[in-house]
Amino acid sequence: MDTLVSATSTGSLTRSQIQDLRLAASKMDGVERRGFQATMALKYCQGSARLAETLFGWGRKNIEVGLAEKRTGIICVGLQSALSGAKRWEEKQL
Repeated sequence: MDTLVSATSTGSLTRSQIQDLRLAASKMDGVERRGFQATMALKYCQGSARLAETLFGWGRKNIEVGLAEKRTGIICVGLQSALSGAKRWEEKQL
């Protein structure tokens, strides 16, 4: 039987549920993953990136970026995706 892991005073998760959330996050990339992690941190950890890191095993920095994206509505773009690939025609002709 799964034991309960107390995440907050408002609720708790079983070990099986935590594993399911970890698996779901591992199937996502970039913005989608950070948004999911931030949502779970808000729901189960009162918005604490440190508690979510401890509970779910996710990177604290990713959770913090996801929380900031949710708070501001501005999506952070990594250097790899922002600076890689072919340049647009407009950029080449300048």
